[in-house]
Amino acid sequence: MRAGLYARVSREEQAEGYSIDAQLDAMRRFCRDRGWTIAGEYIEPGVSGTTRNRPAFQEVLRDAGQGKLDVLLTHQLDRFYRNLLEQLQTLGQLGKWGVGYLSVTEQIDYSTPQGKLFLSMLGAFNEYYVANLSRETRKGKRQRAKEGKSNASLSPYGYQREKPGKDVPDPEARKAVILAFESYATGKYSDNDVAGILNRAGYLPSGRAESGRWTREAVRYLLTNPFYIGKVRHGDQLYPGQHEPLIEKTLFNRVQALRRKRGMGRGGGRRAERVYLLAGLAHCHRCNLPLVGQTAKDRKGIERQYLRDVADRRGFDCPTGGRSVQTVILDKAIGELIARLILPSDWRAQIVDLVECEDRRAAVARERTRLKEKLRRLQRAYFDVEIDEDTYRRERDEAQAELDALVIPEEPDVLAAGQFLETFADIWVEAIPKERKELLGLLLEEVLVDVAEDRIVCVKPKASFVTLFQQVPGLRERDGCFYTAPCEDTSVGL
Repeated sequence: MRAGLYARVSREEQAEGYSIDAQLDAMRRFCRDRGWTIAGEYIEPGVSGTTRNRPAFQEVLRDAGQGKLDVLLTHQLDRFYRNLLEQLQTLGQLGKWGVGYLSVTEQIDYSTPQGKLFLSMLGAFNEYYVANLSRETRKGKRQRAKEGKSNASLSPYGYQREKPGKDVPDPEARKAVILAFESYATGKYSDNDVAGILNRAGYLPSGRAESGRWTREAVRYLLTNPFYIGKVRHGDQLYPGQHEPLIEKTLFNRVQALRRKRGMGRGGGRRAERVYLLAGLAHCHRCNLPLVGQTAKDRKGIERQYLRDVADRRGFDCPTGGRSVQTVILDKAIGELIARLILPSDWRAQIVDLVECEDRRAAVARERTRLKEKLRRLQRAYFDVEIDEDTYRRERDEAQAELDALVIPEEPDVLAAGQFLETFADIWVEAIPKERKELLGLLLEEVLVDVAEDRIVCVKPKASFVTLFQQVPGLRERDGCFYTAPCEDTSVGL
């Protein structure tokens, strides 16, 4: 029997001392005890078992397909795969080639019905492990960010790692950070110039810099990192950090505004990119078709932007089909709405119960499990003639009614949404059109427009922000949309 020995460890397992050699030793003894020939050893260091795209794994499969192996051997099943679907597909392919699979630890023989059953069970557990680990890791990182702790493995330049999750200013390096921001804010220097200033001043960059000198890339990263104003980033969200800021917010914002201004000027005489602020969000409030951006010159030859109702082109019977509304009108209206998104000072207290939604979800899930078990016991008692039919039906209906009333609540990320809205108006003022469009995409699902009246009828926020929109005085809700006038009158907009 010709055996291919496949050994693998992930990067995390490497760090924890898992050994390729130990896996190989166990597989070699296994083959020796059975008199099998080792046709090849395939070693995969530092690669996850969730994917098929592993160089050594692809090599052993090629050899199996070319008839060089009779059996593929691993130390444990999770060395082979931690993804059930891919695992079963690959085993099926091995079967077509007439190649078996064995795990030394689990002693699984895929050729028997019992082996197939255990293989599927173990594969499911392995897949659950990876999915659960990934979910818990994401959840843990988000929670750390909400608590103001950095998820970075190393401290940003200008700080020292005092203990896990806590960074404190480095007395010498903080001077370099301040010098970089103040120099750039003068408007006289580029990223490359600031790198030269830091190098001439004798400030050494982070130990991660291979050249040992400041570069424009390092300066670019430093000047755009909100960590220096006391913020912690997770995904697209910023949270108040526990660390001490090195830079005043006004200085940071001045640098960002200057960078945006310089970015717009690149390319010399190229035509500026046309940005339709509500394109992709704006829909006709009558036919609900998306409005399409277009640019045309007016009678004076001035170029203007519009959003057009294209119902006529698509064969829909809409009274505003073919008509357009100037984007400047809609952009002004949406800007006025943004200015009103100032949450009450006690918004955190108002929605603290929603932040604790995870506990309620768990409680509801437990109660639903209890009621389902009660229904099962009632049914068995009735079938075993332990209770009469009237008692069974009465108690069954009561338990089912309770079960139907228990709906596991969704988990809104209310805290992150609230912190986002707290600074949204300030960010909006500083943002260029392209950035404003991205901000609206984060906040809103849809904007309904009355093209005939040149006005916004209502806005539909993303699910994460619905609860927070409900806190804004003067807005009225219907079907997830928010109006400033009574929502029964959909002809009146913002």
